Amino acid sequence: MSILGVVVTCLISTLVCDSQGSYIFQQRTPVEAVEGSNVVLICRMPSITSPDLVRWYKGEGSQRTHIFSHLPKAGDRNDARVSWTGKNPGIEFSIVIEDVKISDTGKYYCIKYADEKGDTISDEGPGVTLTVTGSAIFQQKSPVEAVQGSKAILICRMPSITSLDLVRWYKGEGSQRTHIFSRLPKAGDRNDARVTWTRKNHGIEFSIVIDGVKISDTGKYYCIKYADEKGDTISEEGPGVTLTVTGSTIFQQKTPVEAVQGSKAILICRMSLVTSPDLVRWYKGEGRQRTHIFSRLPKAGDRNDARVSWTRKNHGIEFSIVIDGVKISDTGKYYCIKYADEKGDTISEEGPGVTLTVTGEHSQSPVEAVEASGQILVCVHPKETSEGHVKCYSSQQIHIRTSDDQGNEKDISQIAWTEKNLSSNITLTMRDVRGSDLDEYCEKYKKMSNGKPRGSDGLLQMTDVNQPQSSVEAVEGGDVTLTCILSSELPLGPIKWYKEVGSERTHFYSAVPHRDEKNDPRVAWTMDKVTVDYSITIRNIRFSDMGEYYCVKYRKGEEDKPYASGPGVTLTVRGA
Repeated sequence: MSILGVVVTCLISTLVCDSQGSYIFQQRTPVEAVEGSNVVLICRMPSITSPDLVRWYKGEGSQRTHIFSHLPKAGDRNDARVSWTGKNPGIEFSIVIEDVKISDTGKYYCIKYADEKGDTISDEGPGVTLTVTGSAIFQQKSPVEAVQGSKAILICRMPSITSLDLVRWYKGEGSQRTHIFSRLPKAGDRNDARVTWTRKNHGIEFSIVIDGVKISDTGKYYCIKYADEKGDTISEEGPGVTLTVTGSTIFQQKTPVEAVQGSKAILICRMSLVTSPDLVRWYKGEGRQRTHIFSRLPKAGDRNDARVSWTRKNHGIEFSIVIDGVKISDTGKYYCIKYADEKGDTISEEGPGVTLTVTGEHSQSPVEAVEASGQILVCVHPKETSEGHVKCYSSQQIHIRTSDDQGNEKDISQIAWTEKNLSSNITLTMRDVRGSDLDEYCEKYKKMSNGKPRGSDGLLQMTDVNQPQSSVEAVEGGDVTLTCILSSELPLGPIKWYKEVGSERTHFYSAVPHRDEKNDPRVAWTMDKVTVDYSITIRNIRFSDMGEYYCVKYRKGEEDKPYASGPGVTLTVRGA
C-alpha cells in the first residue's frame, strides 16, 4: 500500500498516522466531566507495546507536564489520582482520573518513546481535550465525617426550583450503585428507614439526614435529578460527597443500664486520649429536650445534679459518673460529650449515648439479712411470683436450698427454675460470713420467654463481657489500652485476658494467675479500682504483641470453665 493509501485509510478511520503508517488512537471528541467525578482518557497502540515506553502528558512545549507512566523519568511524578484502566494490556494504555478538578481542564497526550530512557519520541497521539465544570447540583466538596451511631447530613441543592418527584439519592457507582432515598422509589428500590429529608418545603433544597450511621455507611453519595418521574434518564448528577463513618473514640456502654429506684447507677465514659475534665460534660436527652446533668465547669444557666459525681478523681481518660438514689424520672438516654474548648459552644465529639431504665422497687417483701448463730447469713423472699425471681449474692460461697409445700428441702442449684418452684420460699445460706459481709446485692431478673432463665445450671446468666473495640492500632514502643466492660459485677469470679484462641491461646494477664500462668510485666489494669471495668494497658508495645486478645469471665470456684467471653480485639503494631 502506498503512503497516500495509508494516509487516506487513517483519515477515514479518524486515526493519526506517521509516515510509516503507525498510529496512536485517542478520542477526537472533547471529554467533558463534572468536578468530583471520574473520567477515562483513551489511548490504544497499533501493536503490542511495552508499558515502559508509554507516558501521558498534559499541555505542550514548556507548559507540558508529566501525568502518568509506568516508569516516570527523573524529576517526573505520577498524579496519585491516575491509574491504568487495566483493559487489554499491551495495546491499551487508557487512564482513569479520579475526583477531577476544574484545574484538570486541558489537552492530554499519549506518547510512545523509542526506549525506556524516554529521550526520543517514537510516536505521539493527537491529544484529547478534557473540560471540567462545576456541577449545577451542589454537594459538599469536603468529605463528611461521622461517628458510629450519630447523625450525618448530606447536602444537595438544585440551581432552580425542581419537583421532588425527580430527585433521588444513590450510594456508589456503576453496578455497585444502590438506591438510598427518594420520594418515588423505582420498582425494586426501597428507602433506607433511617433517612429523611432535612426539610419539607423543598424547591431547591434536597439534603438528607441519616440517623444512627454505621461503619458500613461509609462511601460516596450522589444526588441525581431525572428527566421525568419514571427515573430512566438522568438529567443531571451531582459530583458526589464522601461519607466516612468511624467508631466512636468516646466509649459508653452498648448494653442499656437497668437500676431499681433508690439504688445507684454507674454510666461509663472513656476517652481514647487524655482529656481535660474542663472539656467534658454529661447531658440527658437530645435536641431541645437535652438537659445538663454533670460537669466540672457547667455553662451559664446549667446546674449539676447534686446526686451525681465522678467515679474517680484522676480523670485522664476516665469520665464515668455515678448517680445516687435514682428515680423513675431518671429514665432516658445519657450522652458523654467532649467540647472543643472550655466555653462549651462547639462539640468536638459526642459519645453514642447509653440508656438508663429505672424501675420501681420489687413487689416482693423486703429481703431479710441476719447474722445467725454459727456465722450463717439467711436471705428470705416469701412472695415470689410468676414474673420472675429474686436472688441474693455475697462475697462468700453460696449454698442455695428451697422447700416445697410439704417442707422437703431441695438443692436449687441442681434444678431448673420452673413456674412451680418460682412460687416457693427461697433460702440462701452463706457459710463463714462476717458481720462486715452483710453488704448484699439483690436483683430481680425476668424469665426467658420459654419460662426458664438461661444458664446450664438453672441459674440466670447475668454478665455480658463487652469489648467495644474490634481493632486497635498501636505504635512500637508506645502504650495501648484494650477495653473490657462487664454489664454486672455478678456473679463473683475472676477476669482473665488471653491472647489468641485454641491451641495458640496463652494467658496474658489476670489478678491472680495460676501456677502455670504468667502475667506480662508490661501490663496493668487501666482502672485503679476494678469493679466492672477490666480494661488493661500494655506499655512499651512490640511487634510480637500483634494478635487477637480476649477478655474472659469465670465464676468463683469454677475457674476450669469460662462463664462468658468478649468477642475479642485485634491489635496491630506499626513502626514509630
